[in-house]
Amino acid sequence: MPNAQSRLATLQAASSGPDPRRWLMLPVVLTAMFMAGFDIWAVNVAAPSLQRDLHVRDAALQLIVGGYAFMYASGMVTGGRLGRCQRGRERPPARPRP
Repeated sequence: MPNAQSRLATLQAASSGPDPRRWLMLPVVLTAMFMAGFDIWAVNVAAPSLQRDLHVRDAALQLIVGGYAFMYASGMVTGGRLGRCQRGRERPPARPRP
């Protein structure tokens, strides 16, 4: 069992500065942002074909594109949260007791 001094030394070493590995995550985040924008762009480019093939009006087409963007964003947020839980950085939210 570590004593208080060794825990303090570990805490001071961990808080000595920013993690040098933080720059490794930058390309991953930039790629994800590019793919999200590109994916929504592709749906917007396909919108006239969707409208013609599905025989929908403009309002319905806006709902299709907006719903797709919402579901894509929800999936990215959920995936990020599950990734953090999987890596052990934080615990998943506790279930409320009945």
